[in-house]
Amino acid sequence: MVGRNYMCHNNSAFVAISKEPNPTGFQKTLGLNDYYFGEKGYDFPMGHIQMLGKSVAEMFEGEAPAFLPGVKMTLDQMAKHALDFWLTSEDLPDPENRVTLTREGQIQLHYKDNNLQGHQRLTQRLKDMLNEIHCHNHLIPCSLYLGKKIPLAGTAHQCGTLRFGHDPQTSVLDVNCRAHELDNLYVVDGSFFASSTAVNPALTIMANALRVGDHLLQRLGSEHRDYAHAQ
Repeated sequence: MVGRNYMCHNNSAFVAISKEPNPTGFQKTLGLNDYYFGEKGYDFPMGHIQMLGKSVAEMFEGEAPAFLPGVKMTLDQMAKHALDFWLTSEDLPDPENRVTLTREGQIQLHYKDNNLQGHQRLTQRLKDMLNEIHCHNHLIPCSLYLGKKIPLAGTAHQCGTLRFGHDPQTSVLDVNCRAHELDNLYVVDGSFFASSTAVNPALTIMANALRVGDHLLQRLGSEHRDYAHAQ
């Protein structure tokens, strides 16, 4: 069994230090898609910038050198001035990125990063904006994965492996998310994605599931359900 074109997004988390205190309790309220379609001199998608949940001092302690004097006070001040960002860039479909089963039934994931240039450019654009939003001109990689891009184990946006399309040679599902070779098998989770895009996939998965649900109702001769007015 092989699921090809596994995708999971290129993600990074950063903390910027504001020049003014940031008393916000929940700040994941802003997203920026201005660089989704590239920039001057780079015609490819760079991705999406959004706010991340607010940092607190305890989140920094695991990576701080505890032997230094005044560390706790410094971390408290950092947290009070923190602005937290999450960057998402598209992970492109690659037939060699795949999920397989061994003869013993164990799941194996074969994966290598791609499209990193766009993600690196997106990170640089965020750095370029720091002075404009009254932050100090440096970013701190989020302490959970200090000093690196979010690794594969930290992903929450897995998609692909059963892409949909018209051609059974290049896709597993048809455009209604039915398996080409099985009349009664439909897949409506994130597997149908042909590309990962560069935004959170949950709403797209939900909308597609409703679309496929309408298709099934029509196929079975049932009435169309109006989800907008359903009780």
